[in-house]
Amino acid sequence: MEGKQPVADSSDQFLVVTNCCFCFDLRTGSLIIVYFTLITSVLNILGFLCDVIMPDDDGMAKEDKLDIFNLTVTIVVIIICIMNIATCVICLLGIYQDIPEYVYIYLIYSLVYLVVIILLLLASVITGRASIGFYFWDIISILGPEVDSDTSLNDYLRNHLNLRGTKYMCKEGGCGACVVAVTVNDPHRRTFSVNSCLVSITSCQDWEITTIEGIGNRARGYHPVQRTLAEYNGTQCGYCSPGFVMSMYSLLEANHYDLTQYEIENSFGSNTCRCTGSRPILDAFKSFAKDAPKPPPKIEDIEDLKICPGKGDCKGCGKDKNWCMVSQSDVDPPRIKKINLKDGHVWYRVNEVADIFTVLDAEGYESYMLVNGNTGRGAVPVLVHPRVLIDIQPIKELKGYYLDQNLVVGAGITLTDLMELFKDVSKTHEEFQYLYKLYEHLDLVAHIPVRNIGTVAGNLMTKYRLHAFSSDIFLLLETIGAVLVIGEYSNIKIK
Repeated sequence: MEGKQPVADSSDQFLVVTNCCFCFDLRTGSLIIVYFTLITSVLNILGFLCDVIMPDDDGMAKEDKLDIFNLTVTIVVIIICIMNIATCVICLLGIYQDIPEYVYIYLIYSLVYLVVIILLLLASVITGRASIGFYFWDIISILGPEVDSDTSLNDYLRNHLNLRGTKYMCKEGGCGACVVAVTVNDPHRRTFSVNSCLVSITSCQDWEITTIEGIGNRARGYHPVQRTLAEYNGTQCGYCSPGFVMSMYSLLEANHYDLTQYEIENSFGSNTCRCTGSRPILDAFKSFAKDAPKPPPKIEDIEDLKICPGKGDCKGCGKDKNWCMVSQSDVDPPRIKKINLKDGHVWYRVNEVADIFTVLDAEGYESYMLVNGNTGRGAVPVLVHPRVLIDIQPIKELKGYYLDQNLVVGAGITLTDLMELFKDVSKTHEEFQYLYKLYEHLDLVAHIPVRNIGTVAGNLMTKYRLHAFSSDIFLLLETIGAVLVIGEYSNIKIK
């Protein structure tokens, strides 16, 4: 992801970075740093004031929504910014008039500033004001207690980030207008599509989310999928086009652009077009298949020709894909994350099965829900969320499998991964050949964006909540006599 810029809650972090850059050995360097600090302080004040005063889309002023903690932090940071401006002026006087004492005043203030910021961060931890960070094509987004428990990724994209290229219609994961691409490292980097109307925004920790704005536009140039769809006359009203494009983009990225025409045609049960018709859209997308007939070469328009500015720019990047950068957060032991949401609910993100019971022991067992893909809300809407929501998506022990005389599968495995598992095991183990029939049937269940994050346990729990729900997963497991193992907490061990 290129050009990441801090937004929302990152303003105070930006000030810390600014004030850590002291270079008073040279007059010019000092002036640059002080002026830069002065400008960022003014911008921070304006940003905080706009965040408090400007109304949301529903017409309610944000100051009506701020709790005491957030309001206090806002006021403190604005005061600090004003003090920052004053000390910058003092420092400028010291530089221009050769008064080193003024520069020392600036240094002392900056140390005090760092201490105040550290205290604010500690207060955030103590009061449970944790935050979740994720990426939107070229934006780093950080959120915390300012969202509700029912805020979806689609709501956040359109209403908070103003990225309205991603549409919505049914809000049940059926039409595909809301599809976006997600890239994760778990542990290998992979890309898949999701229905943004079903995913809770608080489930997007560490996701890199790409919307239709992120793959191409008029200024930067369009992506080949966008251009091809237009060339094949695959759009009419255009409302469904972003969802179709993002589904195809995710499919190509997930399969390294190595697909057949059949695989492409079989992958679009997730999208609906009510005016153009499916034929020109599928013709456009099937042109990306490796077995598609090759069109005659086109004579490139002179306006599209690009000339390298220098010989060195025409060479490949030469990056070694066997290496990657590891951040400190990747090696730190995982911890339970807690967010007190705006509507009074509490969101936890856990990393081990034992963490679930730790949370329940602290919060009680009366009102809670385990959240993973959250796709069940499309089939059986959740009108009122329980008080405690526990995100179990990071728990790796619920996603694995092993083979002895039986095939044992973690209930947190997604339907997409389950299909691949059934397909592979049926080919390598003769006694499990029947699993290929299950693979074929699962290919008819839901569609790709739902299967990418929907889990076996989630589907079974939806069936448990509403017995009338037609669950193919339940039917398949019942047919082959599968046994469900339920965990309980006893003496700090999972049984």
